[in-house]
Order: sequence, then C-alpha cells, then structure tokens
Amino acid sequence: SAVLPDNIGIIMDGWESPMHVHYYGVYACYPNEVDDKVSTKYMFLGMCISNKDSQGSWAAKEDLKTLLTRYGKDSKNVSFIISDHAPSMPCLVIMLSRELPLGETIPFLGCQSHRLDLVAKAIGSMFKKAIDAVSNINTFILDHKNYLNKYNNLANTNPQKRNKTR
Repeated sequence: SAVLPDNIGIIMDGWESPMHVHYYGVYACYPNEVDDKVSTKYMFLGMCISNKDSQGSWAAKEDLKTLLTRYGKDSKNVSFIISDHAPSMPCLVIMLSRELPLGETIPFLGCQSHRLDLVAKAIGSMFKKAIDAVSNINTFILDHKNYLNKYNNLANTNPQKRNKTR
C-alpha cells in the first residue's frame, strides 16, 4: 500500500444507481514537493458501496474510517473534506470532527460546480414560462424546416447555379 503524509485532504463524490445503491469514490490529496516545486498529488483510496439499509452519514463515516485505517490514518489526519452537497456529507464532517480534540473541526468545502448548478436551476425556474415559450418556438421552427426540406427534396425546387445547368 502507498504511504500517505500525516495531513491529507479528502475528496469524495457519490452517485446513486436506479436500484438505490449508493456509490462514492474517495481520494486523498496532499502537497508533493519535488526539486523545490510544490504540486498537489491525488491518490485513489477506494470505493464505498452502500445499499438502502446502510446509507447515510453514519455508514459513510464508517466506510471512510475503514479506508483511512487501511493507510494507517484516522480522522485526526484529515485537514479538509471536499464533497458534493448530499445531505449526509455535512453530517459526516460533523461526526468526524467530534472525534477530534475539543474545539477542532474538519473544514467542509462543498462542490462549487454543484452550487452553480443549483443557482442556475433556481434562476431558470423564475423564467420557466419564457424558457418554455422559446423552446416551443424552436420546436415549431425545426418542425417546419424539416417539412420544407422534405418538400424541396421531393419537388427539386432548389435553384441551381447557371454553370451547373450545362
């Protein structure tokens, strides 16, 4: 197994299958210094799978602790967690922070692209009628273009350039 430094960040992303099985991947990230250059190194720690009976913050915490233990780490080694905005993720961070000395917490960074998507959906919902109207106009235009193209192909009414008539 690979060796991780004492302080790591955790990046998690999850998704749900149509059969309500929850999957999430867990990565560690940490600074990597080579020849006076600092870069960020990412390492895949593992995949967690939970069914509808074992999902939620508590199960995610146990899965993460199991993965960290494989690499000789625990919640004291986690400097931050980046994840999507699933309701269980902030709760997971709170539960892990409870294992730290009093007053210490693990910072939680929500996914910015997910936040942007939520904002775009909220703004879009305010203009739903206008968006639907434009969508209907586009559908109408496309339908009529398709009919016109079919007619032009059948009737051969497209004008030809003079030099192509010889």
